[in-house]
Amino acid sequence: MHSFFELSVREGWCSTNPVTPILKKTVTRGRPAILLPQQCRELMAYVENYDNGKLCRYFALALFAGLRTGPSGELHKLAQRAEELIDLKNGVIHIPPEVAKTHTYRQVKIQPNLRRWLERYTGPILPSNHDRLIKHIRRHFSLSHDQLRHTFFSAWVSAFHSVGSAAIVGGNTETIVKRHYLNQLTETDGMDIWSIAPTH
Repeated sequence: MHSFFELSVREGWCSTNPVTPILKKTVTRGRPAILLPQQCRELMAYVENYDNGKLCRYFALALFAGLRTGPSGELHKLAQRAEELIDLKNGVIHIPPEVAKTHTYRQVKIQPNLRRWLERYTGPILPSNHDRLIKHIRRHFSLSHDQLRHTFFSAWVSAFHSVGSAAIVGGNTETIVKRHYLNQLTETDGMDIWSIAPTH
């Protein structure tokens, strides 16, 4: 609003900026909530046994590809074009501008464990009644918003020792990745998460 009224003053639409006297509030944020390796294992084991594993692809892509969830998130948009955008032959997931939050193209490298999830469970990413099913699992594990994505970044940085590659594959800036995800997990924890694969 401040910028808008500054423009209005410059253009002569109003004489003063009424927003200027309002004090700015500083919002402090702690470290993002993530899942530890055992919690990740419990989540994926539960998903695998819940309603014949219908949501395995959804949760595997959220946790092991770091795709943004939610009705308008990348995962929901990708689900409509899964056969086109999930390229198992070349080992990448294509995130085109119209799918990405940042509106820029990126690729997510498919890690070996994610490949196993995608090859083992081949149904739709968003099956019928997916809203109800996803809500049930999120409630069951008390998952907060973007917690799976936060876990993805933390596991990537700790296991692969690269803030830069995490920023590239996750569609974020190196500054954000370094500030929020560096040293959230040990290398052993990170590698443990990347070893989680289907059990059936």
